[in-house]
Amino acid sequence: MIDIKNLTKRYGSLVVLDDITETIEDGEKVVIIGPSGSGKSTLLRCLNCMEDPTSGSIIFNGEDLADMKVNINHARRHIGMVFQQFNLFNNMTVLQNIMLAPVRVGIEDLNAAKRKNVVITIKNLFRKEKEPLLPLPMGRKELKVKAEETARTLLRRIGLEEKADAYPATLS
Repeated sequence: MIDIKNLTKRYGSLVVLDDITETIEDGEKVVIIGPSGSGKSTLLRCLNCMEDPTSGSIIFNGEDLADMKVNINHARRHIGMVFQQFNLFNNMTVLQNIMLAPVRVGIEDLNAAKRKNVVITIKNLFRKEKEPLLPLPMGRKELKVKAEETARTLLRRIGLEEKADAYPATLS
């Protein structure tokens, strides 16, 4: 759940977001509509911590995302947003663009587990009772295969499977 409380965003004397309070439940899909310049993109940028609100709070999983101590990248793994100006990497196919984030997150998780195992291995050199190593998540190749399967499933679900190998510049 995302709980937005009294969110305000100002640019100098211009108030773009004025005391917005809203709760978005887990799994709920929300569409933000309004005229140009009404603050839609500013709200999304604040929710995704791409921009700091002037005041208010954005609570996700019990943490205020506006707090600088919060690991925003961890929170972003669980929040999906689509902006009005979607941007894909032009040098990558649609499929590669969809796979990019899951593969990067998976590799980060794999590398974190490997680093933890190095620490455990070093500590075990000095321990009588050895701590077991953490199981490693799937390897890089498996990550890519799974990400591709998921991406193709998502494209099929929205009827765009035939666009998987297209480049963004060729799409309208």
